Amino acid sequence: MKFMKYMLALAIALFAMASNSEAQTVQFLGGGSSALFLELGQAATTIGTTPCSWTAKKTGSVLARDNRPGSPVDEQGNIWVTWGTGSGSCTAPVAPFDIYSYMNLDSVVGDRCFFGVDSSGIPGCVQVMTVTAGTAGANLLTDGTNFMDDPGGIPAAVISALNGQHFFVAGTDIRPEDAKFAVQRMFTGCTTPILRHPYNQTVYETIGLGYQTGSPNVGTTVLSSFSSASFNVLQFNIAGKDPFTSQNVPSYTVNTVGAQPIVVAVSPAGGTGLGAASDISGFNLALFMNGTLGRACYSIRTAPT
Repeated sequence: MKFMKYMLALAIALFAMASNSEAQTVQFLGGGSSALFLELGQAATTIGTTPCSWTAKKTGSVLARDNRPGSPVDEQGNIWVTWGTGSGSCTAPVAPFDIYSYMNLDSVVGDRCFFGVDSSGIPGCVQVMTVTAGTAGANLLTDGTNFMDDPGGIPAAVISALNGQHFFVAGTDIRPEDAKFAVQRMFTGCTTPILRHPYNQTVYETIGLGYQTGSPNVGTTVLSSFSSASFNVLQFNIAGKDPFTSQNVPSYTVNTVGAQPIVVAVSPAGGTGLGAASDISGFNLALFMNGTLGRACYSIRTAPT
């Protein structure tokens, strides 16, 4: 429930940042977590800025394409699209109006689709949307009472505006650093140790997975972490140069929306209770949370939601 509230808050914040323009404009195009897909979609259809909506299940006609040279691949996922009517209607919008779209992908793929830079020098996977105008939605979103797909289907103007656009948002439940680590582990030999958290006082190691193929930066296809879909292992960087194109990868910011920090009060052994508590470092906090470290007394409190 907390995670859903966080994602709803993120959706409202993103929509509040949007501004109208002189033509149909893609204000938000992202890919990543399936939970974010649901929450962004519900927010999109309930705050009133874009009353028209459409969704699709995994299909060969709606794709996120990693278009970098070497091994272009397509990633499929459920998609929602919401748009304004302008001076027209949902089935025949008249510019200016805004469009928002999000596709749910494996979280690591969502990060890669933000950082990958193709030969054009533009970052982000490419949205390939070749559905036929007027195609009915798949009723994947609800405001809690009704499913929110527009009965008239998706109009040609919206399809045209989305097709060929590059993803510029990665809405995921995994940080870029962790996504990069996950891919790096896949490209590390299965008998080779790799450091997990070199900043910890205790050195943690895990073993590489050995998913590299004979082509540089191209791994084998594996099962997604959250569904039965396949996951294409392709290398990417979160800083410096793209490994396929040598183009500069985009800078980024990470926004955590809605989460309240956990406050941990620690009473050291031999102390006099919470009055003797002192600050601890981040890595020690992590060790407390996973049970590696312990003290005579500690308590964890979270702010009310």
